Amino acid sequence: MASYLPRVNKNNTSVLLSGEHEQKLRQWLKKPTSDFKLLFKATANTYNAQEFHRLCDNQGPTIIVAYSNSGDVFGGFASVSWRSAGRHVTAPGSFLFNLNSKVRFPLKQQGDASALYDDGAYGPTFGGYDWISFTGSGMKSSLLGPPHSRVEAQGARGNIGNTYSPHGTDRAVSYEEFGGLEAYGYLTGTFCADLDYKDIEVYTIRDKPVVIGGKRADASPNVPRLKETAWRTMEWTVSTRDDLVREVSEYRPLDSTKVPQAQILLLGPAGAGKSSYFNTINSIFRGHVTSQAVTGIAPHSLTNKFRRYEVRSGRGGGALGFRLCDTMGLEDGQGLGVADIPYLLGGNVPDRYQFNPAVSIDPSIPGFKVKPPLAETIHCVTFVIDACVMSVLSQGIVDKIKGLRTKINERGIPTVVLLTKVDEVCREVAKDLSVVYSSAFVQDKVKELSGRLGVSVSNILPVKNYATEMELDRRVDILALTALRQMLRFADNYFDDFDEDQEEEHDGSDVEPVDIIHVSTN
Repeated sequence: MASYLPRVNKNNTSVLLSGEHEQKLRQWLKKPTSDFKLLFKATANTYNAQEFHRLCDNQGPTIIVAYSNSGDVFGGFASVSWRSAGRHVTAPGSFLFNLNSKVRFPLKQQGDASALYDDGAYGPTFGGYDWISFTGSGMKSSLLGPPHSRVEAQGARGNIGNTYSPHGTDRAVSYEEFGGLEAYGYLTGTFCADLDYKDIEVYTIRDKPVVIGGKRADASPNVPRLKETAWRTMEWTVSTRDDLVREVSEYRPLDSTKVPQAQILLLGPAGAGKSSYFNTINSIFRGHVTSQAVTGIAPHSLTNKFRRYEVRSGRGGGALGFRLCDTMGLEDGQGLGVADIPYLLGGNVPDRYQFNPAVSIDPSIPGFKVKPPLAETIHCVTFVIDACVMSVLSQGIVDKIKGLRTKINERGIPTVVLLTKVDEVCREVAKDLSVVYSSAFVQDKVKELSGRLGVSVSNILPVKNYATEMELDRRVDILALTALRQMLRFADNYFDDFDEDQEEEHDGSDVEPVDIIHVSTN
């Protein structure tokens, strides 16, 4: 049995994490002056998942360190807050590690939506169950005695290689650099020898305060904070929500267009929340949370059909004056490509068309519409981007989005960008969605995305989709409806460029010959 020597840290707390191992973690995180604050200790708080979440939820990034009976010291870094979300979540920059071997095990793909499993019935859980620390509220066997004695935790499991690379590295790189590790080679190492725990400790990492001119200042400009003056104004009252519902419900395209419903095309990387946004809007007008469009966690896009979704006012009510058109997700090397977009914009692709990720759309597809009317073409395009992974989107995805925008701009179709999951990137917003426009962190994300995609800041709209909620939330509704109202206004701008005589000129038949002749699989 290994012998661990507890030490008293600077906060007068008895911990097992050695000074050497603490320093190694600082090196990996590139936070040489950060403080480690103990949040949870299994031998003191018990191996209870609910207790873990009570103490560790909404605390920002955390480090979980496990000490095995055989002497192993291993664990994981979670780059986003635990929140008892009841699902897998994206957490770029998260990694597993072994401190004895001094190696880390990075995510195979930084945008993987399964980086963490954040469920109230589970202790810290990484990846597609690469490491489940413990589950439930008890032990697998009655071996829990005095502090630092032997423990077999319920549900503990290790199966590294699903979401996290089974190959370790000691190189002190940022998560943006992960993925190119083959360039210098991997170090060999084992994540853990056994899951027969001595203890588990969970720490939050806080930057030390710095003093400037005798005053305390924030050591990190990236710590989520609230601005004294909101960078966008928004009323969060019930009447605001009701006014938005009424305005969207009453919307109809201009009579002169002879278009019964505005067609809004949703585009974005797989897992960004396109289908979830439709479900959110549908839920608002149904009066309860619904899930008509398929959503979930998968390696590739779950949307495999082109859908023109109608939204109805209540159960059995009439269709509203718009449709949300859902598509296959954007992926590197496959998925929806630049060569496909003219056919979607032009209304050539029929509803429920089955996508083939490896084959581009062309006029030979079943149901191809040669000369669709203006009513079936796209009138506004909305890109949906996940705030959690926008900083680590591959250059291939960014280039594809820019290529799509070129085709969209050629047709004069206005563009909006939804920045989803803003509650998962800012602690204050997670606590209260109504402070989203006071969050400097969210504002920075909007500016960063504007620069990366070349989209005006005013056209980027933060939203939170319904994910774990069972009932409607006024703040979620206000953000989602505000974004939809902007899309409908932009669609009207598009209609302003047409009169009845122009409808024939914009019938979807103006697909460039190069797009028909040269089939691409990008």
